Amino acid sequence: MIQEQNDKENINALSSLLENAGLTAQDFMQSINLLAKVKKENIEEQNKPKEGKIFLNKEFLYPQNPNVYIYQDNRTKNKNYYIRIWEPKTRKHFSQSLKTNVREVAYTKGDEVYRNRSGRVNFGLQNKSITANELVGIYTKERWKNVSKTAKTTGGITERSFNAICDRIRYYEKFVKEKGYKNTNIEDIPPDTFIRFGDWLKERRKESFKSGGSRSNETINQIISAIKKMYKDIGIDMKYITWNEYPSFKYLPKTREKKQKRDTIDRDEFTQVSNWIKYKYCNEEGITEKEKIKRRIYGITHTIHHFTGCRPSELLAIRWCDIGDVDKDKKGFGKDKIIKISAEVSKTGTSREVVAPISNQLETLKKWYNQLGFKVEPNSTNYVFLKCTETAIRNNEPKTDVELSKRIKKVYQGANKDGYINLNGRNITNYSARHHYITQSLLRGVDIFTLSINAGTSVQYIEETYAKSLKTRMVSDELTKNLGIHRTRDDGSGENTEI
Repeated sequence: MIQEQNDKENINALSSLLENAGLTAQDFMQSINLLAKVKKENIEEQNKPKEGKIFLNKEFLYPQNPNVYIYQDNRTKNKNYYIRIWEPKTRKHFSQSLKTNVREVAYTKGDEVYRNRSGRVNFGLQNKSITANELVGIYTKERWKNVSKTAKTTGGITERSFNAICDRIRYYEKFVKEKGYKNTNIEDIPPDTFIRFGDWLKERRKESFKSGGSRSNETINQIISAIKKMYKDIGIDMKYITWNEYPSFKYLPKTREKKQKRDTIDRDEFTQVSNWIKYKYCNEEGITEKEKIKRRIYGITHTIHHFTGCRPSELLAIRWCDIGDVDKDKKGFGKDKIIKISAEVSKTGTSREVVAPISNQLETLKKWYNQLGFKVEPNSTNYVFLKCTETAIRNNEPKTDVELSKRIKKVYQGANKDGYINLNGRNITNYSARHHYITQSLLRGVDIFTLSINAGTSVQYIEETYAKSLKTRMVSDELTKNLGIHRTRDDGSGENTEI
């Protein structure tokens, strides 16, 4: 009642005010509408995208949405349009070229881009896109978190495996760069771009060999698998892309016969190389006495490596406290030694013990270290294979794989040049010693299960990589038994002559 009386009084007061000002009620309503219009125009002007040195011809894509607009980049010659979206959830702007300088086309493409990004949100995908280059960075960072010295028991990976992953992923980086997609969002790279990746890699020369050479299909397929895992772990699992945006790869056909992956030498060649090191390499004219000792130490290292079959990283990590006697003779001297390979240095992440007849070599090694002024203490934590410099010996610095690689390259090139061995194009590396050990063990009839334990690898791997190819050689005596006079040779005369 009181409110109605107050409203009536206000209306009467307003009517008196209008009459005194010479205005009608209609004039008053027109004034109100005009003020509202001006206010609206001011708000729109404030919200209108401001132009500058970069932004040209800015326009809201949707009048009701001030967070989305298109513009021309004033810095470019072609003045292509871009879309710019403010995303409140991430509090960041998203920009993308529309690849056209035609306003009408830009409107259509901009609408498509915006709807696509809005749809990605509905799929539960990340608001933020990542480029191919960023994908690699995120993946390697995540895999590094899983690096563990005891990988097999903790479910992680070894540092060696991590480096292998990085080596494989770098081919992806090279490929997308060559195709012009290095800085492209991964969802914008057409999936069929990668169908011929395997063929592309097959055609590329190996960087590690001056003479080139093609990679095996198995190696290429391993690289493809690594890239696919990267896309799965980061792109799919972290919701940067959908399965429709997942790249399409085509594996190369597997070879029927699995060959030995690395070149190696046989028993006679090992003997010949050992003789060359002993009689030629260590007695070369013009070298210092210290260099002669270094070369003799390498000769012993070369022998121990072939007798143990350790991986290069495992060999160089051996300390004197890791070595013990299997058994001893009456004089208290053990011919065979047992070497403890720790989980931290093993490729498989599991510890094992290696048995090898290397007592004589170790005693000789101690003698040569003594010549350099270093006395080996029993059960010490000093490395067995040290860098042969005063500083390195004093600081207990082991030889590196690189140092060993340089030495073995010189040795085999020298032995080949002097006619002690015919390499015939073979590339002998530090890993060749391990393959020599496994091959010769099989030829001697060592039980494959026992061999797998000593070598720290699986029975299946040995069977697939070595045993099948050596099977005929292992039973050669049985195959030629009792041939008698049928065992003949061709002496070039055209007649068969009994051996």
